[in-house]
Amino acid sequence: SLTDRGVSYTKHFDPDAPRLGFPVASGNWGSAFGKRKSPLPPYKIGWHNGTDVGAARGTPVLAAADGVIIGITDTVMSEGSRQRVPSYRPGGNTMTLKHKGQNGKTYYTLYMHLLEKGRTDGLPPTGGILLPIGQAVAKGQAIGLVGNTGGSTEPHLHFELRGPNALSPGGAAGVGLNPVFHDERYFEASIINLREEKAGNPPQAPA
Repeated sequence: SLTDRGVSYTKHFDPDAPRLGFPVASGNWGSAFGKRKSPLPPYKIGWHNGTDVGAARGTPVLAAADGVIIGITDTVMSEGSRQRVPSYRPGGNTMTLKHKGQNGKTYYTLYMHLLEKGRTDGLPPTGGILLPIGQAVAKGQAIGLVGNTGGSTEPHLHFELRGPNALSPGGAAGVGLNPVFHDERYFEASIINLREEKAGNPPQAPA
């Protein structure tokens, strides 16, 4: 177990959260959870409340755990951080899922910067939201497609895990948690990041 590995509760870690699978079918872990220099102007040091996974446009986004889709934003029609259009939202096109943790409490995952609608380059013109609100999903099931909408400099998924707090309209309002991915490639890297974050050190993406 995680506690056997010397990992204990912190403000941003909860071992009772769902056992998460990696949320992209094929991609590379980029910016980790914690403090970082923003890739967007004015490039300030700030808090990164999630995990970025770089992947090609149209790569399947996977449910990180069994759950239900409870929120969708699919109105962002343009790509990139510098296209400040009326539909601009920092997270771009987003899906929110609700899950039960190992303690029976409710947790949430968010999937951001999904593909926009209306593409004519062979990618689905219907966009990166594949399933409707209310749909039950299984861990590892394709729910969306990687895009570059909102405050994004290149195609990637911004993934968030949030704790068992109250909901806000249209999404999850809870404490951001440092996720642990229970798969062969990223489990050890998850443990390292938890320890670094607890020690107050900058997070590191896996090599």
